[in-house]
Amino acid sequence: MKHSPSIAVLGGGIAGATAVLSLTRCGVSPIWIAPSVQPGDRVGESLSPAAHRTLEALDATDLLNSGTHRRSNAMFSAWGRGQLVERNSITHLEGSG
Repeated sequence: MKHSPSIAVLGGGIAGATAVLSLTRCGVSPIWIAPSVQPGDRVGESLSPAAHRTLEALDATDLLNSGTHRRSNAMFSAWGRGQLVERNSITHLEGSG
């Protein structure tokens, strides 16, 4: 009898979704453990323009045009700083997030 390892993916974000999609395409049926989906927008959730290449590799770029993803042309963050720093898609070679 062939033993199939059990794989659990923890997290409901883009990394967890990518892991589940990749494993499924390899013929593995992972257990996906993620918080329940809450209605409405999730403030602070964003997708870096660098993720476009990953979505292309997973043949999942249609998610960007599904109507549930709102493109972001600028991002402001204050990671460990006292002031906001802007990243604008005009200067980002990979486009908007």
